[in-house]
Amino acid sequence: LAQASRPTTDFLEATLPALGRNLPFQASVVRQMASSPVAVSTMASPTVLGAKTPPMGPSSAEEPVLKDSEAQAPDSTDSATQLPVHVIAYRLRFMFGLIWLTTLQYGAIAPSVLYMSTTFFAGGDADCEALPDSPACQRGAADLAFWKGVSKGVSHSIAWILALALGSWSDRHGRRPLFRAKAVLSILPIGALALYIGFDVSLFAYLVLAPLYDTFDINGVFLAFMSDVINERQSRATAFGVLIVGVVVGAAPVFVIAALLPASIAVVVSLVVAGLKLGYIFTLFPETSHHALSDASNKPKPTIAEVVKQSFQVFRRNSFIFRMVLVLVLAGVSGAGLGAVATPVVTAYLGMQKRETTLLGFLCGCSVIASMVGLLPRLMASVGPVRSLRLCLGISAAFPVLFALCATGYQVIILCTLLVGPMFLEFPIISSI
Repeated sequence: LAQASRPTTDFLEATLPALGRNLPFQASVVRQMASSPVAVSTMASPTVLGAKTPPMGPSSAEEPVLKDSEAQAPDSTDSATQLPVHVIAYRLRFMFGLIWLTTLQYGAIAPSVLYMSTTFFAGGDADCEALPDSPACQRGAADLAFWKGVSKGVSHSIAWILALALGSWSDRHGRRPLFRAKAVLSILPIGALALYIGFDVSLFAYLVLAPLYDTFDINGVFLAFMSDVINERQSRATAFGVLIVGVVVGAAPVFVIAALLPASIAVVVSLVVAGLKLGYIFTLFPETSHHALSDASNKPKPTIAEVVKQSFQVFRRNSFIFRMVLVLVLAGVSGAGLGAVATPVVTAYLGMQKRETTLLGFLCGCSVIASMVGLLPRLMASVGPVRSLRLCLGISAAFPVLFALCATGYQVIILCTLLVGPMFLEFPIISSI
């Protein structure tokens, strides 16, 4: 949930029924796509980046912020308007830039990190990129899976609390400071990898810094940013669909780069992109909650405990919300467990090398786009959202069994290409209900 403060409960009461009644499913490319896994954000800021907004860039006199004349009241008549896709994409241009830079920063080195980490845990003279299914690499993959399970479990147990607290904090102090802090912290894991590759520093520095970086969760701030720039409530579901497609399309070249670059070059690319992202976030990226900052400055500030308590009150306000939260929680637990097991299986036991795992990631992205553009609108129009959700959950339940039956890496590639996209649809379907 983006927020647990009063603006969030107001947003839930106003938006969830509207999404259920008015989400269109026409035969266009991205209008029919539904929201993100958590369709809750804050209405604390009335600011939007409208289609008529002039280019915002750095200047010698002031930071890039929205002017008063560009603000739109949340209750205006335009809030029920369904925006064209090109207008939504224009308003999200700054978020696209940030996400694409982040994807290149981590995506260029991610496939190499998997095999470097496995080699590190295998010890000795093992080369798990060349021989991923050797006995030493199998032991290393098992130890790496255990380490990731524990470290990510601890990290995410703290991150969800920070997501609530930081989302509330951004209502009063702005979104951009937290985006800037996240960009600065993102250099630490990449720097640790550079020290390991270039100066033979222990990889444990990266293995510790990576979950610490994940702990600083600003997903609530991201959802608040989306509400700031897409003020029209009926357009938010489509906006998340546009964002998902844009992110996957933008990530496609990264898969090619990651498959071809050796680790020593990929880490340099990551460091350079990290520097570019810092320049972007400190100069061009705008502040969208300028008015929320001034409006909320005199209001009492809830503590973290109060924010968490209010978030659980939101869950209990409506039986539909509570049931959908249960579905999302169970889906998240299932996905986390499958992710922890699947990686060592495909590398250490099925022997998939870096180019094959990169191809797997690319085809999974294609599956998501094809499902959202081609399958989602037709499925919703033919059987409705509830039956569509049941179908997606059924596929999610069958996938681990089918995955365990795969005997080769190519069988895994075919399975994921066919089923990852339909499994992903359960989240936008829940939001569109």
